[in-house]
Amino acid sequence: MKFFIKTYGCKINQYDSAVLRGHLLSQGFEETENLEDADMIFLNSCVVTHRAERDARHFLNRIRRKKKAGAKVFFTGCGANFMPEPEDEGIFFGDFNTLSKILGITRQFPVFTRTRPFVKIQEGCDFKCTYCVVPRVRGTSRSRPSAEILDEIRFHLEHGAKEIVLTGTQIGHWGREWGLKLEDLISEILMIDGEFRLRISSIAPVHVSDRLIELFRENPHRLAPHFHISLQSGSEKVLKDMKRPYSIGKYVSIVQKIKDEIPGVAIGTDIIVGFPTETDEDFEKTLRLVEDMPFAYLHVFEYSPRPGTEAFSLGDIPSNVKKERVKRLLALVEEKRQSFKRENIGRKLLALVESSKNGSFVGTTGNYLRVHIKGERIKEGEFKEVLIKEPLPQDRDVIGIVATR
Repeated sequence: MKFFIKTYGCKINQYDSAVLRGHLLSQGFEETENLEDADMIFLNSCVVTHRAERDARHFLNRIRRKKKAGAKVFFTGCGANFMPEPEDEGIFFGDFNTLSKILGITRQFPVFTRTRPFVKIQEGCDFKCTYCVVPRVRGTSRSRPSAEILDEIRFHLEHGAKEIVLTGTQIGHWGREWGLKLEDLISEILMIDGEFRLRISSIAPVHVSDRLIELFRENPHRLAPHFHISLQSGSEKVLKDMKRPYSIGKYVSIVQKIKDEIPGVAIGTDIIVGFPTETDEDFEKTLRLVEDMPFAYLHVFEYSPRPGTEAFSLGDIPSNVKKERVKRLLALVEEKRQSFKRENIGRKLLALVESSKNGSFVGTTGNYLRVHIKGERIKEGEFKEVLIKEPLPQDRDVIGIVATR
């Protein structure tokens, strides 16, 4: 029996697909990359934007056309709680938790396939952002018990992992059921023996505490100096319309404190362009704030109206206006990326070697630079101190050589 998995969307979907893959392989199934060969087909969907929803719909139609007779189709992920259930007989439609119960998935460890595995620590969100469909499709925040998370991390380390990436819908919500905080979980993880690095994924500014910053400052080799803190807009008015739970002043002070206290830190963010109430003046405020902030990189998204959200009734601004604003912001984003790479020229950074091809090695530094490493005695899956030599035009890529003492 063969299975096929198609995944759209965030790290949580990628994690869930890895759990599914691990379960099926443990049951004796064989994975195939050919849709037409599969006896079981899984589509793990995303609907955060209309484009993601469109892609999932298109691939579901492709499955209908291409699947072999008798193949079982499972449509899961966020789309299962958002899109209308198809009338096709034989297509399962349900979120991943429901799918797990049907398939009997009890072992929540994904199959190990990488030196930097994701570990999901919670899912769901209790924020009330007016543009966001996630609380509807993911539900309220639920944390995984720390013992389960620690067991999974040990499993990955035993199989060769060198960096663990904590992920979730809103990781700063972790532990509230038990009166705990993310910092408590990180402290427990740091007590695990072994040579490894811990990285956290996107975190809300309201969850970046003095204690969290202190942990990063005191553990520079165990905690990757990298924060992704969503901003969404540089306009106070638009943030209020979005119902984001912070002010511009609060955001700026948090970022500045991180920059001041954690040497070489990379700070990334998200910006939504074209929210229905965003005027030209609001967008100019976003541009000016981004220009002033010490961002290493930014993810830029056009606002996407999502049925069922509070902002959906506000309408939409013209597509050409959004695209022009995105174009202007992306030009600034590129400047920020190149500036951060230049800041690191001449620094010695610890890189995790992840891949090799034709004698060339590529790794990731703690502050999230992708470094093409030159030198001898380099192996995949090991940490290597690298001297950063020059930037490359791609995204976050630089060239480095193995450092000498």
